[in-house]
Amino acid sequence: MKFFKNCPGILIVFTNEYEKMIDYFKVEYEIYFEERLDEKQPKNIERVLNKATEGSTIVVLTDKFKKFVSYEDAKKTLIINARVNKILEDIINNDVGYLIDKIRKGPELIAMRNYGDMEKFFKSIKEDFKGQEGEVLNFLESKNSGTVITITDHSVNKKISINNLYKKAIYTPILKNNVLNQINVNIFKYINESISKTGWNEYKIKIYDSYDQYKYHYNRLLFLIDILNLGLVLKEGWGLDAGTIFRHVEVYEIFLYSTIKKENLKGILVGAEYLDNGERFVDLDLFVNKKKVKWTDLKNDEVFKKEEVGKKCREKLMNRLDSNERKFLLDIEKRMIDEK
Repeated sequence: MKFFKNCPGILIVFTNEYEKMIDYFKVEYEIYFEERLDEKQPKNIERVLNKATEGSTIVVLTDKFKKFVSYEDAKKTLIINARVNKILEDIINNDVGYLIDKIRKGPELIAMRNYGDMEKFFKSIKEDFKGQEGEVLNFLESKNSGTVITITDHSVNKKISINNLYKKAIYTPILKNNVLNQINVNIFKYINESISKTGWNEYKIKIYDSYDQYKYHYNRLLFLIDILNLGLVLKEGWGLDAGTIFRHVEVYEIFLYSTIKKENLKGILVGAEYLDNGERFVDLDLFVNKKKVKWTDLKNDEVFKKEEVGKKCREKLMNRLDSNERKFLLDIEKRMIDEK
């Protein structure tokens, strides 16, 4: 599972030739956001951050050379589909440095995924890094280097809005790669310290497929667990299930730590068992305290046949996904059908 997300880079360019620099950037790169100088709405770094994506760079062009640059000083702001180091390398190789008075990077920004109490998670990380507490937007304007660590309870596999971040951030002068190395070592410590012992359930999910397409089903299931914020995968591995008295079948087991009610989780799993055409193409059995959660727990007076329950759960599942998420899921399912 992915526990952090690399956020856009920031590059501040001090120049009196900002129109020529804009022309250069437009020739060299894909520009997918440009804040116009005549915009009536005030300049807003939050709006720009919400438009930027992982792997892109926010380029702030200004003619006011200061140690700390406010976004209000920007003459123009671009979002370029390239990383900071690539842009700096190209400026040198393309010999356009004469247009620039000064240039520097802003602090690097990462978003960490939290599964428990936000404040406990925040304090655990802050203590480890001996970091400075503050607001992310203030850090971006007041720091010239180092790393800003933000926290979210949303999936880090999709675009994250500033509004999805915890109200407090952590600044450390440590370089991002060293921060990420330390996070990788201590991530489960942070999670354990933030998770309450009450309100959580440990579930076992068994995947069984007669066509042996476990890799696809595993990827589908982990995708849904992440996108729908279903919980934290504690462990996984192969196991055996009793198919008949004389025969055992191989299953893949995932152990999920979650606050989701068993009936709601079962409904999502039943929805994932079915295709849009009504075909049931995998068994996703759910257990809690060694007891199997049955599909019959989902039926009612209007929907009581197994196929009807499956169709209804599939419909609810697909409605919870946005267009890109639905496409991702459908593409996996198409590959599975083609390879049967």
